[in-house]
Amino acid sequence: MRLFTEEDNRIMANLDQVYEALKEVNATKLNMPRYMTWKTVSDRKYLYQDSPAGEKSLGKESEKTISIFNTFTQRKNELALRSASMEKRLNSIAAQYRALKLPMTMRLPAKILQEMDVRGLLGNQFLVVGSFGFSAYEMEAGCRFMEGVEETEDFDISWLTSPSAYLPLSAAPTIEKNALFDIIQLADKSFEVSTFSAHKLVNKDAFEIDVLCSQGDHFKVEVAEKNTIFGGRLVPLEMEGQEILHFGNPLRHIAVARGGGVSPLVVPDPRCMALHKFWLSNQRDRAAKKKNKDQIQASLLWQQCQDGNMLAYPIDEEFLSSIPEKWQQISEKLNGNGVFVRW
Repeated sequence: MRLFTEEDNRIMANLDQVYEALKEVNATKLNMPRYMTWKTVSDRKYLYQDSPAGEKSLGKESEKTISIFNTFTQRKNELALRSASMEKRLNSIAAQYRALKLPMTMRLPAKILQEMDVRGLLGNQFLVVGSFGFSAYEMEAGCRFMEGVEETEDFDISWLTSPSAYLPLSAAPTIEKNALFDIIQLADKSFEVSTFSAHKLVNKDAFEIDVLCSQGDHFKVEVAEKNTIFGGRLVPLEMEGQEILHFGNPLRHIAVARGGGVSPLVVPDPRCMALHKFWLSNQRDRAAKKKNKDQIQASLLWQQCQDGNMLAYPIDEEFLSSIPEKWQQISEKLNGNGVFVRW
């Protein structure tokens, strides 16, 4: 492992600060009409604005509508200038970040996660799970993991049927078009739902996104919410083991993407991820290569929490008593050194 320096931490803190400010500006822009325009109807001028249902009239030309138009135009211009300035600053920090060889992610998932984040879905409705999110754990631990964190050409997200209460997520607007499939297509229009697996999205380059959720009866009572989030086209896969990823306190960090852009990462509690990875490594139908990587990742996270490198995530009685009994028993399979005993 390689510990981060003070300069590393400074750059990461600056990246986080500027990204969050830019996200707030973009969320404000997203909640505004895209445009307002004057149209002449029967020799009278009327003010129209863009809306999800099509153009909407705000009334005929008057002091009131002129004021509305001028205020909108001024605010739109102000936000454009602010976002341009912030993006320039963000790009400058990202260049320093890359030069220091800090944790990075793939560009395409980063674009998708930004679209989800500005709409309030990341952390409120979804967590990033799997190897893609390990950059966030490195940042939390204050060091680079030198093995076990290699990304593959896919990434997984897990649906939280109950929004997380742990993350102070600002600028989470309610917008009418927030179905996950539509949001992902904003980043890459070539994504389609797989013919064979309704929980899987695949693009023209065979990059895959798996949408997962925990097992249970929540679909029976949350059909309306599910249809709003998924648009009736994409169906998350109920998968054993996902439930532990929804316990504890998720963490949030911002990483730079290779090839440009930044990636907001909201990932499960590292203790819960360690238990999940350990459990996966003991599943008979798990591929041997994946089992080995699972064990390395589980050991890394568990050890970092045991050693106190992730101060907010101690492996103590309070945490162990808060998780289901099944997972308490699994935690007992780990010894004090973070070395696993296969059962």
